[in-house]
Amino acid sequence: MLHKKVQIVIIDCSHKGPKALLLQTNKKRGEFWQNVTGSVEGDETFFLGARRELEEETGIKSSNLFDLNFNFKFKDRHGKEVVEQVFVALLEHTPTKIKLDPHEHQDFKWKTLDAITADDFKFPTNFEAFVKARARAK
Repeated sequence: MLHKKVQIVIIDCSHKGPKALLLQTNKKRGEFWQNVTGSVEGDETFFLGARRELEEETGIKSSNLFDLNFNFKFKDRHGKEVVEQVFVALLEHTPTKIKLDPHEHQDFKWKTLDAITADDFKFPTNFEAFVKARARAK
């Protein structure tokens, strides 16, 4: 059975130089930096799963959530077929608080779009998603 996942790149467009939010996974998960990622639950659509994961992992509610019509297909570490749909959340105001789920993440940082490179992410798909989202934000 196909496992559905989402990846959401968060871009704060309120700055003179837009910034993206990166999350650091907790020690148990490897302490690497990533975009918001998560599974689509039950009968959820990719869009509803993305909206839910965005709020669960950061506390951010965004009405400017867009499907980038881009996905990754791969096998996970258990050999399950996965499709991961990519979204971008374009924020008009900098959130006053980022609420992390300690079961998943331990830290976050904002970086200007021009300062982000592939080295900021463990997985190449996170950087590829960021590149697509950056193009949408400009």
